[in-house]
Amino acid sequence: MSEPENTEIVRIRRERNLYMRLLHLGRQRELEPFLREALALIVDAGSARQGYLELYDDLDDTGLEHPRWWIAGSCHSRVRAVGSA
Repeated sequence: MSEPENTEIVRIRRERNLYMRLLHLGRQRELEPFLREALALIVDAGSARQGYLELYDDLDDTGLEHPRWWIAGSCHSRVRAVGSA
């Protein structure tokens, strides 16, 4: 098998695994484990080493511009501090 074919197979398997994990993620009932797994999916799909995920509530009547929920993975403490602000 040539290198480009092997690379394509790896990419297709990663994509398949992403979709399978997304389907299983929908069964999660608790927010924190859901966010952790969602972030892990995003980081893995992008072949990243770190990630940051924010969720905003469109129904929030306070007019505040900060995220309602956030989670960081393998991020520098200054990046995590942004989510706490």
